Order: sequence, then structure tokens, then C-alpha cells
Amino acid sequence: MRRTSVFILLGFLGLIYGAGSAHGTDAQLEVDTTGGDAIKMLYIGFPLSISCNMTNVESTALQLQWFKNDIKLESDDRIKIFQENSSIYIAEPSRDDVGEYKCQTAGGIPDDPLHKIILVIFLEIRKMDKSKVVTEGGDLIIECPVEGHPPPGIQWYKDSELIADAINGTQLTLQPNDKEMPNGLLKVTGVQLEHRGNYTCAIISKTQKYERSMFVRVKGVYAALWPFLGILVEMIVLGIIIFIFEKRRAKAEFDESDTDQGNDQKADNNRGQRRK
Repeated sequence: MRRTSVFILLGFLGLIYGAGSAHGTDAQLEVDTTGGDAIKMLYIGFPLSISCNMTNVESTALQLQWFKNDIKLESDDRIKIFQENSSIYIAEPSRDDVGEYKCQTAGGIPDDPLHKIILVIFLEIRKMDKSKVVTEGGDLIIECPVEGHPPPGIQWYKDSELIADAINGTQLTLQPNDKEMPNGLLKVTGVQLEHRGNYTCAIISKTQKYERSMFVRVKGVYAALWPFLGILVEMIVLGIIIFIFEKRRAKAEFDESDTDQGNDQKADNNRGQRRK
């Protein structure tokens, strides 16, 4: 009876010890998902590297699976997956590489796979002309020189004031730009003198805000005639000056001719008086 009690006690202790050991093993599989960038910028012409930095409590790298937009990735000639440092490397990325990347622990380690999301975005902002001249009554078109995937938010300002309230009215409309970015083109129909000012497109991405500006000058509808009118006035003034000069010269020549004739007549008279 005493031996039976001892065996039962030893068995009970073994169960307790085994449960504790199992718990300790699970504890070694706790995963640290910190580190790495949650948002990664893609630059055309430069390599793209995405790191997951997912390790267990012993700081040993885990076997990870990689997904892009929920499609599993495998190493090939273009995409390299490195288990040693939990990363993906693309030597020559393109716009098609934009998307949602997910690194996930392999099934069973731990029992419920853990994952981390890295969003890869593309943003290209070109230069904008510093100024533009528009004729009164014409159309003003300003393009925000941006392309992005996913498309960034675009807001328009005139002299630092948001002009969204006037958009899609009788004069102001927003359209996609040449890269099909929503609200990337501002069009003003029937430009007036009050449309003169500094226009800014604010580009709002998932990382930060950028701005591009242009100063717009509006010239009157008859402004183009001023150079012609100026030339015409100059020609008229020059013609008047030449006319006056020629008239004065003709008068001087006529007066000189009369004077010569008078002198000749006096000389003839004097010679006649001497003969008498």
C-alpha cells in the first residue's frame, strides 16, 4: 500500500514537471516583431531591401515566409530572399514591386504564425516651372508634377489659402494629371486679373508632405497690342520729325534762292548805272 502511494506521488510530480517543461519550451518561442520599417520607399534605379527583423527570445532568426499582396514569394533571378537576416533584396525594382509585403513565421513555430506588414510605396516628384503668364480671358492649366503608387493626396493653395471650396465651380476644376494622379491638374477657365498669384500643390504621402509652387501673372487682353502700338507711335513720331525737317530745309533753300536772285539783280542795276 505504501509503495502504491509512492508511485502515485511520483507520477503526479512527473506530470507537474512535464507541464512546466512544456511551458518553458513555449516561452522560448516567443517572438519579437519590432524593428524594420513599416513603410519602405521604392526608388527607381536603386536596389530595394526589405527587412523583417523577427527573432525569438534567444535572438535567433526564425524561418520566415514572404508574401506580397497575399501571394507567396520565392527566390528567383530577380528577387532574393535571405533567411539569415530575414530580408528581401531586389537589385532593379520597378513600379510593379509596390505593394503590401508580409513576413510570417512558418507554420507550427509558434503554433499561431506571427507576421509583420511592410508597405512599399513609390513616389516621384518632378520640378515645376517657377512662373507662368496667362492672357486675360484664356485658360490657366497647372499640373502638379507627381507620380505615386499608391496615389498621394493632392491639395491646391492660392497665396497660402486652400482653394478646395472653389473647386468644380464655374471657373476652377480638378482633373487627373498626365500620370493619372487624382486632383493632379488644376484648370481655371476664363482667367481674370484677380487670378494672379502664387499657386501651390501640396503632395501628401504616407511618410511626409511636399510642396511645389508656381507664380501666375495675368496680362490684359490688349496687352499684346502694346508693343505694336508702341512701334506705330514711334514710326508716326519719326515721320513727323522727318516731315518737319524736310519742310524747314526746303524753306531754307527757297529763301537762299530768293536772296541769290536779289543780289544778282542788284549787281545788274549797279553795272547799268556805271555805264550811264
